Amino acid sequence: RLSTPPALQEHFRVKDAAAFALGDNAAREAVLRQWQATLFDTDSRWTLASYLLGTEKIAEGFTLFEALLKDLTVPNQMVRARARLSVAYMDQNKLPRAAKLLEEAEAVIKKSFPRVREAASGYWFIRAEMEYLNARGRLLSRMGQFDQALQAARLAINKGRELQPFYAFVDQRQQQYSRANHAWAATEMA
Repeated sequence: RLSTPPALQEHFRVKDAAAFALGDNAAREAVLRQWQATLFDTDSRWTLASYLLGTEKIAEGFTLFEALLKDLTVPNQMVRARARLSVAYMDQNKLPRAAKLLEEAEAVIKKSFPRVREAASGYWFIRAEMEYLNARGRLLSRMGQFDQALQAARLAINKGRELQPFYAFVDQRQQQYSRANHAWAATEMA
C-alpha cells in the first residue's frame, strides 16, 4: 500500500534506482517528475533538479534548484543545496554566482550548525560541511588559489572520515552519495 508519504518516498526511490541501474534516462526523468508531482517535498524536488542539471534541460534544473533554495529552512539542507548548486554554476563558468552561494552556505554553518554531532542529525551536519568544503575547494582552484583549494580539500577529506561512523543512521542511497562526495574530495586533491 502506497498511501503514506514514507511508503511513497520509498516507492519512488526504488523506481529511480532501477531506472538509474538500467541507464534509462528517459524513464528516470519520468519517475522523478512523477515523484515531484506526487509529493512535492524537498527530496523529490532536489532529486529532479539535480538530475536535470546534468542533462540538456539544465536551465530547468537551475530554475527548480533556485526555487528550492528559497523554501529550505533546515540548516544542513540550506548548506548542501547551496554547495550542490554552486558546483553546477562552476560547471557553467558562472563563478560569481557560485561564490555567492558558498558565502551564504558558510554563513549558515557559522550561525546555525551545532558543535556536538550525534546520531542521524550529526550525519547530516557533517555531510553538509563535507559538501561545502568540496565545493569551496573546487571554486578556489578555479580562481587560481591552489593552496587554499588544497586546504579545503583536506578538510573535506577529514569530514568524510568523520562521517563514516554515522553511516548506520542513514539508508544505503545516502551512504552511496556520501562515499561519492568523499571520493570526489580525494580526487580533487590528487
